Parts: sequence; structure tokens; C-alpha cells
Amino acid sequence: MVSSIEKIAKEVVNLSEGNYQTALLYSAIAGAIVSDVVATPASTWAYYKMRKYQEQEKSGLITSKEAEKKIGQAYYLATPIWWGLVFALVHFKKGGFNEKAKLALVVVSGGAIVGSIYKQYIKNLPKIDI
Repeated sequence: MVSSIEKIAKEVVNLSEGNYQTALLYSAIAGAIVSDVVATPASTWAYYKMRKYQEQEKSGLITSKEAEKKIGQAYYLATPIWWGLVFALVHFKKGGFNEKAKLALVVVSGGAIVGSIYKQYIKNLPKIDI
């Protein structure tokens, strides 16, 4: 695992010292924007859990403080875990840039489709009080 992290760090350093510094910066910014905009399975899971915790709070199964803590955990942990899994899949994929880029595109697109479908589904359900 450490050698894998060292390899990633070396690749980033090599990119940042080469002719592609600006492209690397723009890619990182674009990635941050996309990760906030694109619906993911993680965000849909988080909204599902939020709704469940709010229902439990309203029915008296958990306190409002417990619900708030669980909602925060679901919201703030799900998305980084999703993108970490995407990163791990791409990193450990055998092959060169083209194979890894195709895998990333498939996983992110598939996740966006699943997230969008569920997002449309929950529009018909009662609203989440945040």
C-alpha cells in the first residue's frame, strides 16, 4: 500500500514539474466542480439515510441530537467514500492511461445515472427537512 501511495505521489510531482502544470491545476479544479455537481450513488444513499433518520426522530425512536449526528455523518462521509472508491478502482486498474480513463468514465457515468434516477424517484417522496 505504501509503495502505491509513493507511486501516486511521484506521478503527481512529475506532472507538476513538467509541461502540464496548468493542465493539472485545471483538471483538479474541474474535478472538484464535477464532484459537487454530479449526483452519485453515495449522495442518493445519504439522502435516503437522512429521510430514514428524520422519520425515526419524528416517531421518537431517536433523539433530535442523535438524528442530527447521523444525518451529518451520512452527508459528509458518503461522497468522499464514493470518490475514494472511484480513485482506487482507477488506480489499481491494470493498463495505461486509456484503459484507466475509460474505466473512470464508465464508473462516474454509471454512478451519475444511478444517482439521477434515484434523485428523480425521491422527488415524489416527502421533502427532507434540513
